[in-house]
Amino acid sequence: MKSLASSSVPMSKKSLEEELARLIHTKSAPKDLYHNHSFCQPLFIAETLEQYDQFQIIVDKYFNESRGKAKKLGQYRKHVESILLNLSQSVVKRHWLLLSGDPKAFDNGRMLNFCGLTSFDHTQRFLRFLEDAKLLQFKAGKLYENEPVQNRYWSSNTLATELAPFGLYAEAEFKPPYVRINTPDEIYEDFTFTPDHPDIVELTEINEFARGHHWACMAPVVQVFKRNPFYSGRLHTPFQNLPTREFNIRKQTLIDGEEIIETDFNANHLRIFLASNKEACTVEDPYMELAELSKTTREEVKGFINVALNSSNYKQAEGAALGEWQVSPRSSQSIYKAFQKRYPKLDLLCGYGTHAMAHEGMIMRNVLLQGVKDDVLALPIHDAIATKTTNKTWARETMIRCWTDWIDQLHPKTQTLIKQS
Repeated sequence: MKSLASSSVPMSKKSLEEELARLIHTKSAPKDLYHNHSFCQPLFIAETLEQYDQFQIIVDKYFNESRGKAKKLGQYRKHVESILLNLSQSVVKRHWLLLSGDPKAFDNGRMLNFCGLTSFDHTQRFLRFLEDAKLLQFKAGKLYENEPVQNRYWSSNTLATELAPFGLYAEAEFKPPYVRINTPDEIYEDFTFTPDHPDIVELTEINEFARGHHWACMAPVVQVFKRNPFYSGRLHTPFQNLPTREFNIRKQTLIDGEEIIETDFNANHLRIFLASNKEACTVEDPYMELAELSKTTREEVKGFINVALNSSNYKQAEGAALGEWQVSPRSSQSIYKAFQKRYPKLDLLCGYGTHAMAHEGMIMRNVLLQGVKDDVLALPIHDAIATKTTNKTWARETMIRCWTDWIDQLHPKTQTLIKQS
């Protein structure tokens, strides 16, 4: 793998290359779960980077090897480039790349068309070439979100080794819309945000500021609602999907050439849920408290509580905890009983999770807006932010202030805890 250190977007430590190499040569593909999936994006590598010319050599190679009797070769080459760019990012994020198997998904106005994949035939030609060459693992699609078919693709070690050096440098254009509603309810199918809507104004302000900076997997920050403009509303940007536990990738990247620090809220959804029910949370770590009561681990409690808040019954929560967090049914039962004992008046299985996301999204948006005012770039990572290490104190103080200002509307006695790493 070519060294990344000479790039104009350098990496902070030599060990990042070692982690990327370890990630690439992991024998197994990531688990085929929702949080290990990435949709196609309109990506490019800036022509000012040395990686641009290197990547074009790879595109030319695969274009010439796969073109066969394809028509409109200029268009076909663009499809090859777009697919390879998205595969490069799926490698460094350790995500399956989702591409629709429905020809209508490539029509004008659809997301794949926006990403440059305007031809179903061109897309299928190149994907089949990679599959036949044993360079791509394929899983047939299922019903997924609002798309009829979403096929999943994972690069072989050979292809991943070629593409990984470019994944961190592939970026998306800063182009509205920065706010969207996924799977809108019928009444909101034709809903559009007006230019002066606060959501549009504030997300535009955040992105106009962010585009003048540099970071890995650079792309706009987008606020995503579900069903209507009031439901969910988390902030998303591809940077947040870089691995940090099994593979220490994200924390070793840089912002504007400087080392980063991550600042996150402790047990955020649980604290918000308690505040919304007028239940004061004054313990240092409510997850740890439940772990001690249930004789399980903090990680098991975190997993079960997060899926339970998105469930409507216990069996649903137990199944999701096992599938997504590897929490055994016995541990789930112990945690649920501990929660009932600790909070006997509260219904954990009430589907509150998306409401917690809505509160969290507004808190994080206020943090990012304060960053614009203070000339500090803050990148959202669900219930955390990444900033330059030199902004460590700012991150801590701003996160606590924005959380307190927002949650005081629900319950003024609830407290939060900040962790930095």
